[in-house]
Amino acid sequence: MTQTDLVGYSPSISYSFDMYSGSAVHEDIASVTDNEYVGDDAVRPIVMVDMTKEKDNAVMRSFSIIPDAEGDTTEAYTYSGVFKVKSEKVFGTATSTDNWLTCTFAE
Repeated sequence: MTQTDLVGYSPSISYSFDMYSGSAVHEDIASVTDNEYVGDDAVRPIVMVDMTKEKDNAVMRSFSIIPDAEGDTTEAYTYSGVFKVKSEKVFGTATSTDNWLTCTFAE
C-alpha cells in the first residue's frame, strides 16, 4: 500500500481574457506581460468573496502574475497565464457599493 502525505499547498488561478480598452484590470495584467515585470512588480492582491454565505466572507492573498501567452487568436488580442500564490490567506469581510465592480476588504 502506498501512502501520500500532504505537506503543503501551492494554489494557482488560471486566467485568460480578450483585451478590452478601458478595463483597469486588463491593462494592469497586460502591463506585467508587456513590460516583463518580475519580483514584487508582478505581485497583486486578490480578494475572493464567498457570495453563498449570509455574511460576506472574504479571503485576501497576494498572487504573482505568471504570463503564458498573448495574441493567440485572430478575433481579439488575448492574454493568458496563471496567478500563483505569494502570501498566506488573510480572512475578513468584503463590502461593495457598486455591485461588486470594486470592493473594500476588512480583516
